[in-house]
Amino acid sequence: WVSQLYASTENPTAFSDLYRGWGLYKMTIRKFRRLMAGSGLTCLDISTRFRTGLYGLTVAASLINIGSTGQFNGPGITRAISATRNNGQATGRTLPVEFGTRDAQLPTAFRFGVLSSVLGDAEALLGSNPSHSVVAELDFNDAIDTDLQSALGVEYSYKKAYYLRTGKRFFNEQHSPWRFADGWSFGGGVRLPAMGRHITFDYAWVTMGELQHNQVLSFDLGN
Repeated sequence: WVSQLYASTENPTAFSDLYRGWGLYKMTIRKFRRLMAGSGLTCLDISTRFRTGLYGLTVAASLINIGSTGQFNGPGITRAISATRNNGQATGRTLPVEFGTRDAQLPTAFRFGVLSSVLGDAEALLGSNPSHSVVAELDFNDAIDTDLQSALGVEYSYKKAYYLRTGKRFFNEQHSPWRFADGWSFGGGVRLPAMGRHITFDYAWVTMGELQHNQVLSFDLGN
């Protein structure tokens, strides 16, 4: 079990209208503790997003898991072993043991992405369209515990109600048997009005190497 406490602040007007864009930054402080193992960690997440107003481009970046190291301790890593009477002792007794642990650093990561509105709104690269819209995204992720990974994705929507999606994530971990086909994803979704709100169903199918094919189904009821 993990308990987590966090505080967050954000500013939706962080960038000047001089650039005809909309900016947002967000900062989150998280403190979590693994109850059984007694490990407590504190980390800081910083993210920013900027809508440029040029050709439907939006850029975003985040730096996550900036924080301390932690080491497991407490009852979650202790055991009691029953010893037999022929262990050289006068009587058998329970021997307390504790697993050896060491400090572990949080997986600090930097992520950068570019989102392009290709078709649909007034700023889209190919112009506005009342029924059809296409967005594309390119994403880079670099963490201390993995190689640089990139991903790209495309989403098509019809009247903001029906969606088709495809994408590819490039897994670049060294000494891992990833194939080029691994990381491909396909999916779709529907967003329909219901009870004064919108109900959304999304489905995704992802190839994950030795994990084979993962399927994800999500449901959302919101504005």
